[in-house]
Amino acid sequence: MGQKPDDWNAVSLCAFHHNEQHVLGEGSFWSFVKSLGGQTPEALIAEFIKASPKRREIEEVMRERSSAER
Repeated sequence: MGQKPDDWNAVSLCAFHHNEQHVLGEGSFWSFVKSLGGQTPEALIAEFIKASPKRREIEEVMRERSSAER
């Protein structure tokens, strides 16, 4: 808590939905979004990365971190 995630491991939310995420809890919030036909956080993050002008940089860092975790 109190730590900022990497920009490519976060989903931007409007103020209303950000508050709802805190009220419901993160897991319950995303389950609710998915039940309404919304996307998972992982799918939204993947779309963000795909559209980012820094896509290659983000993917390289993610590969490096993935290799380091093994």
